[in-house]
Amino acid sequence: MEMPNEWMQEALSAEENYREGEIITGKVVGVNDEGLIVDIGLKSEGLIPVTDFDKDEQDFKVGDTMEVLLLKKESKSGQVLLSYQRAREVRAWDKLDNSFKQGDIIDGVITRKVKAGVNVEIFQQEVFMPASQIGLSFVKDLDSLLGQPVRVKVIRCERSERNVVVSQRAVLEEELKKHKEKLWAEIKEGETRTGVVKNIVDFGAFVDLGGSEGLLHINDISWGKVKKVSDFLKTGEEIDVKILQLDRINEKISLGLKQLTADPWSTVKQKYGVDTVISGKVISLADFGAFVELEEGVEGLIHISEMSWVEYVKHPSKILKVGDMVQAKVLGLDEEKRKISLGLKQVQPNPWESAAQTYKPGTKVSGVVSHLAPFGAFVRMADGIEGLIHVSDLSWQEKISNPSKVLKVNDKVETVVLKVEPKEEKLSLGFKQLQQNPVAGYRIGDSVEVEVTEVVDQGAVVAVSPQVRGFIHVSQITNDFIENPHSLLKPGQKITAKIVKIDEDEGRLGLSVKEYNKDIRKQTVAKYAKSAEQKVTLGDVMGEQLSKFLAKKD
Repeated sequence: MEMPNEWMQEALSAEENYREGEIITGKVVGVNDEGLIVDIGLKSEGLIPVTDFDKDEQDFKVGDTMEVLLLKKESKSGQVLLSYQRAREVRAWDKLDNSFKQGDIIDGVITRKVKAGVNVEIFQQEVFMPASQIGLSFVKDLDSLLGQPVRVKVIRCERSERNVVVSQRAVLEEELKKHKEKLWAEIKEGETRTGVVKNIVDFGAFVDLGGSEGLLHINDISWGKVKKVSDFLKTGEEIDVKILQLDRINEKISLGLKQLTADPWSTVKQKYGVDTVISGKVISLADFGAFVELEEGVEGLIHISEMSWVEYVKHPSKILKVGDMVQAKVLGLDEEKRKISLGLKQVQPNPWESAAQTYKPGTKVSGVVSHLAPFGAFVRMADGIEGLIHVSDLSWQEKISNPSKVLKVNDKVETVVLKVEPKEEKLSLGFKQLQQNPVAGYRIGDSVEVEVTEVVDQGAVVAVSPQVRGFIHVSQITNDFIENPHSLLKPGQKITAKIVKIDEDEGRLGLSVKEYNKDIRKQTVAKYAKSAEQKVTLGDVMGEQLSKFLAKKD
């Protein structure tokens, strides 16, 4: 069969113009087990072997057109060798190179995870995207990204090295910059904007306003107390916030959430005036008292001293616990400092109002030792009132340094009321007063024989009797100045002294050897003076009588 001269001329012309390695558009003219037969205008059709196609490649049929790479115009077998895959790669590299130069944004899909990053398919080619270029922040879980569409930029294209690197981060940063410029051009203080909670920290939350993040400080989240930001906000949550302050130089935005609602303290004076009885919830305890929430943003403090009329409260947990609903009376209100003082005991009957009639001085009362302190023992009465036995009122005979030497907690004791002060809520009790004061039988001026029990720099402690102790000051030992009383007195020594002071509260006597010796000297002088007076009077009387006798005789 002879070919038309016109066709032969076109084929010869094409064969002269086409060069090996060139991309040519061809037409599928046949399909067999070996591959596709494609006509590119040469005198012979070309063959694209089946191995040149991926399994998921598009199925071509007779009549389809495609771009192919001319490998050889004529092989040993006389065939034209073509490659669809190589043509696609060349076109892809052309597109990659052009996108790199132009800075184009390309749509792609993340196909698989590789070392230090992921592969992204663009232009039907897999290219590398480092983990650092995936997002604005580092992404740990790369497996979760597989199959996701991405928009990337080519940031490196080395065709000779077949090295291509793309970045989604570059796209995001560019978009962020545009949003940021728009945001700062429009944003104003005082306006309300919608944002997304991006990150929660101890001191607040960062909210993305679409281009820039603002700080919502923990103090501006709620009018009430916020202990944990996560109790109020969640990452990814969309919220409305108020623009409180703009720092355009440093590009900082301060946000407020509570400012979108009215300040509850604006109506506190009308709701919680002094002497108002309120209901509230105990929200926290401190060593000094309990904080009670009256409403969101309004709290009051019940000081530990305002919890009980009759009980000594060491810690508020002895009376209240977090979550308790309580009634209390408003004792004070300071709007400027946002403080409300509350009283718990003020809503209960006050037993101290009748204490003056119940606990008259000298009355014997019974109670239970509730606790001990270095200065004394607290005794709780049946009506709940607590009285104090001071250490000085525990014993007549002994100086007690610690009440635990005489009493212990939960001891049932009988005491004597010494003093009651209802306004100060004080009840003074005596323990030693149950016994007669051992110094009751002594009088100032009496002389007593004592035994020295202890000598100190200030003087000497002496035993007047088994129940009574006395003290002789160094100035009362002798008329002479004494630097060291140890030189004159020794423990066990018995001496006689004069009572110069009686301390009924302490049950102790003040004694003086000097005054006793002075009295002795006075008595001796008086005695001798009287004796001398009697002798002179007798002589005179006898002389007068003798003269009368002799005169009568004469």
